[in-house]
Amino acid sequence: FNLIKINLFFALIIFIVYTFLPKTYYADTSLTQSGNSADSILGNTRSLANTVGINLPNNSFSDFFYIPNIIYSKSCIESILLKTRDINGEATSLHDFWTNKRILISGKSERQLLYDSIIKFEERIIIDEDFKSGMFTIGFHSNYEELSLEIIEDLIKYINNFINDTASEKSSSLSKLYNQKLVAYQEKLTLSEENLKNFAEKNKNYQNSPELLIEFERLNRQVILENDRYLSVFVQNTLAEIEEEKNVPKINILSKPYIHPKVYSPDLFLILFVGLSIVNVSFLTIYFTRKQID
Repeated sequence: FNLIKINLFFALIIFIVYTFLPKTYYADTSLTQSGNSADSILGNTRSLANTVGINLPNNSFSDFFYIPNIIYSKSCIESILLKTRDINGEATSLHDFWTNKRILISGKSERQLLYDSIIKFEERIIIDEDFKSGMFTIGFHSNYEELSLEIIEDLIKYINNFINDTASEKSSSLSKLYNQKLVAYQEKLTLSEENLKNFAEKNKNYQNSPELLIEFERLNRQVILENDRYLSVFVQNTLAEIEEEKNVPKINILSKPYIHPKVYSPDLFLILFVGLSIVNVSFLTIYFTRKQID
């Protein structure tokens, strides 16, 4: 009878504690990525570049725009952790919100606390990938509805910005290489034109001399050759820009970020089972120990 009363008492205590345990709100979104893979993009661009003597590195970038890699990158997580936002009516960052109460008692440095926040953030992210359809479902859970929703929206913005900025940076780097080639070929073209001009001015009657005529034709062919090289680089540069613009991955939002109606909380039955099991084992251990002593 005492054991029953003890179980009922602790069950009531567990239930009261359970009601005050923090609940978590889960938000997610579904998206796909259109456009060729990074390897395909760079492969096409590399082929165009090779035709004009520009050798791009042969590194593999198949995972460069892979969405989970972008999300789990340190720069992505830090940008979201350190962004000032409204959390429970207070203007603060997610990192400060998580660490303000711990910083005075933990004794950890700011760097260590930031590392802890990164780990905590990673634990709250859920990424599911459907390999057949290429769809990604990105989720995040926190103690506040709006916070979970805002984090998902921030992740989508970061992914879009990262892809656009990276593609722009690569395009700019490639254009710089093409421009260097254009300048070099333009200098050669100008020099060959000057040589032809000087020769014609010094030898106005070159048509009357077979040797001078041959030299004139050689210089003229050099001008044509350098002009063709220059135009070839110019055309390939334009084609490469079109190719890169056409194949930049695009993010397609299949379902806008939304909060799941079900509030996630610890399993009450599991807590009761574990808690009462500990109580019963402890009670029986004490009971039989005292019985042996008596």
